[in-house]
Amino acid sequence: MDGLWLSDTHNLKILEDIDSFISAAFGERVSTPLYSTFSISWALWNWKIIFVTLILNADNVPWPHANKLQYVQSFINWCDGLIFPLISTAAFIFLFPYAANYTHKKSLEFKKKRMTDKAEIIDKDRSFTRKQVDEMLSGYTERAKNLETEVVSFQRQVKVANDALQSRVKDATEFKVVNAKYGLYDTWMDVTQDLTKPPKELFGFEVSNNSFTGGDPAPSKWKQLIIVYQNEQGLSSVVANEGDKVSYDEKTQSISVSSGPRTEKWKNSPSHREYTQDILIGTWKAEWIHPDKRTGSEEFRIDEQMRYLSLDGKHHYNIQDVVINPQKQTIQFTKVGVPPNRNRLPNNLAVQTTKLLAGTENTGSAYIDIKYVKLN
Repeated sequence: MDGLWLSDTHNLKILEDIDSFISAAFGERVSTPLYSTFSISWALWNWKIIFVTLILNADNVPWPHANKLQYVQSFINWCDGLIFPLISTAAFIFLFPYAANYTHKKSLEFKKKRMTDKAEIIDKDRSFTRKQVDEMLSGYTERAKNLETEVVSFQRQVKVANDALQSRVKDATEFKVVNAKYGLYDTWMDVTQDLTKPPKELFGFEVSNNSFTGGDPAPSKWKQLIIVYQNEQGLSSVVANEGDKVSYDEKTQSISVSSGPRTEKWKNSPSHREYTQDILIGTWKAEWIHPDKRTGSEEFRIDEQMRYLSLDGKHHYNIQDVVINPQKQTIQFTKVGVPPNRNRLPNNLAVQTTKLLAGTENTGSAYIDIKYVKLN
């Protein structure tokens, strides 16, 4: 048994050696370019044999009375079977490396040229970009200079406009006599130019013929001075009789009128009694109609201090800016409310009779038709 086992082992070793030898020989043949190249060349030159052997069916053999083997044998010859495959194998083995080297060299040259061209294009693009940047920077610099010039010009315009605005604001807020006239009835003298001096130097005078350069516009008559002036609050007006003292309040930029020694004489004069006391002083009834047809009425009294006092105590005004024109039969005055009533209601009336005045009253929002009937 031991001898038999040793014999089997020896036989297996021999078989393994033979297998190793065959594998090594076959692997060497396969890995050698000669065998693989020759095999490919022979297959290319004898493709018909391979096609008929492997693919063509025996029933489809184009030769009549011939089998598949006979048809295959018709393609076997020394040229296609050995000579041409050997020539192409030799050409591939000996010439292919030169062709491959040449092709590789040309490929490297092409790659190098392509990289060079690409680098030149990139450099050209970069140069063009730098040029563009320089042009843009130059344009921005020029634009910045132009903008700076425009800004300076605009600042000058703003300064000029601001100076003009300040001047207008100053003109609008500074105290200024807009219009002034001295006289009575329909005989008036423009004295605006006489009241253009600074108010500190100008006001604080008594109204008289000597106050103005034009002299006496209505000799032997008691006259009035009407002043329209401008301050921060807008336009205002005052009426001073001959003999009144006209003063200026620097704090409020306003003109005030106070009674002077001659004022009492004016109040007791025939002219005053005729055109003021006889017409205005007394008890009246006012009747009015609004544009929307609303109506109203009230009874009131005007006293010697030219105060408008309603008999029911609801209204209290001071009568100011009285202008009487006996020739035109008109009378104008303003009802100035006593605080907290701050209304100013200018009246423009026609003297129908000594006991009937009719015309309009400006309420600030509308002109109403108004009629005054003297009761006593």
